[in-house]
Amino acid sequence: MELPQALLEMTTLLVLMILVMWILLLVFRRSQLHLDLYKLQLQHRSQLLDKCATAEELLTFSESEAGKALLAPPQGAPSTSIPAGLRLMQAGLVCVLLGLAFFWLAPHYQGLTDPNDLRKVGEFRYWGALFTAAGAGQLLAGLLGRFSARADRDGGR
Repeated sequence: MELPQALLEMTTLLVLMILVMWILLLVFRRSQLHLDLYKLQLQHRSQLLDKCATAEELLTFSESEAGKALLAPPQGAPSTSIPAGLRLMQAGLVCVLLGLAFFWLAPHYQGLTDPNDLRKVGEFRYWGALFTAAGAGQLLAGLLGRFSARADRDGGR
């Protein structure tokens, strides 16, 4: 069954728009994590200032080990509920599916006679191969990361 060309282009555009929206949502959620961490640190520091009656008391606390630990800048990014290996595997799966979608689109332009459509066949195959290879690499890196983290956690067993 041959789908009309306009429907294929609209579907491709819709899928790409959803993909871009999903990536923007992930970036927004990541920035929200950083903002929540900053607000929490600001709240803790303001509570500390409220508890200390004098500047000398605050100074002695800030020079102690507990004060240094509390007032030190955060180390690294805030932890998320998704481990890094799973994030790589998710991105790899999206890339592989996008590559397969390009491969699926290529035969629908095969029988057309317009030179622009024939050029699209080559472009779809090119992008399909590129996204599929990149996604497979990310899937492999995510799997290796998961297995190495598990081996490190289990003590190399």
